[in-house]
Amino acid sequence: MYYSGNIQVSISSDGNYVAAGNSQGDIHLFERSNKEPLWTCETDEVIRSIAVSSDGNYTVAGDWNGEINLFNKTSSTPIWTYNAGSDINEVAISSNGYYITVGVENNKLYLFNRTDPNPMWIFTANGQADSVAISSSGDYIFMGSYDNNTYLFHRSSPIPLWNFTASGFIYEVDISSDGNFLVAGGSDDIVYLFQQPSSTPLWNYTADWSISNIEISDNGNYIIASTVTTLYYFNRLSSVPLWSYETDDTWFQKITISADGTHLAASGDRIYFFTSLSSTPFWTYNAPGSYIPKIQISSNGQYVVASDLVSNLYFLSFLNPSLTTESLISLNLIIFSLFVIPSFFYIFAITVILNRRPPISNEDRYD
Repeated sequence: MYYSGNIQVSISSDGNYVAAGNSQGDIHLFERSNKEPLWTCETDEVIRSIAVSSDGNYTVAGDWNGEINLFNKTSSTPIWTYNAGSDINEVAISSNGYYITVGVENNKLYLFNRTDPNPMWIFTANGQADSVAISSSGDYIFMGSYDNNTYLFHRSSPIPLWNFTASGFIYEVDISSDGNFLVAGGSDDIVYLFQQPSSTPLWNYTADWSISNIEISDNGNYIIASTVTTLYYFNRLSSVPLWSYETDDTWFQKITISADGTHLAASGDRIYFFTSLSSTPFWTYNAPGSYIPKIQISSNGQYVVASDLVSNLYFLSFLNPSLTTESLISLNLIIFSLFVIPSFFYIFAITVILNRRPPISNEDRYD
């Protein structure tokens, strides 16, 4: 869902960089060691998706007017801009920032490289391109569509290597770092695991409801999936979950997993942090701002970035989830609690005030 205060977030592998884009059209890049943004780019449309490369050197953002902007971390001036002509559903970027893939509401999937604003190729499905993922090298692109299909591509061609037809919309897909393992889930309540080169699932698992979120660890060994009320954690070798966690009275909004699959986080009415060893949360954080629709964990599993519906941005450490006790609620406020660990001491940064521009004068949009 996209509300007036919603912030899209992405974090680099080591947690040193955080990219954030909001409903006012502002795109920010932060460095973990500094409470002030490295830069801010003001655009005119709601940011619907944002992704930062593993090393933090490149950030791509897409908005609801179809505009795609690619940035280097050194400048708020885009390297290039391209308009896809329809709402951007999701952007993804390869680890080195060289390849960018974009799923668009007008059924199109785009592949770019960072040196050229013209697409390398475009593929058109029979339903909107709702979810996209890209391997670390950029060699493989995986897409889930509202035409009930998943599509796997090699970057050399817009002709799919294969597609798989499910019995419902595909809401989410993901791919391992090497592109060898792929996962998908959607409205048919089923978790699907694939291994190249076959389009036949290695296994599938039927959950208690539609699969709203799914991710696979970079090493391809672990999978997490969620319905509105249940989080499932799998080892790749079995379709039987290692464990599951059910919420009492809230919905999971987003889930995320570390590169080795040992650290997990989820968002809903609060922020949940898990380790692979237990279905009992390692800790939870009740965000004072509002519901938490967006969350992402760093690849090393040490940091979590999340956002709520009233323009608060939260940056938490696995080692200590507490935030400073400053006033947190403000429609034009971003809160950062930064954790730096030199010689085992914690340093707490305080409050950052951003986004002073008035909201874009468009009505709220929903998926």
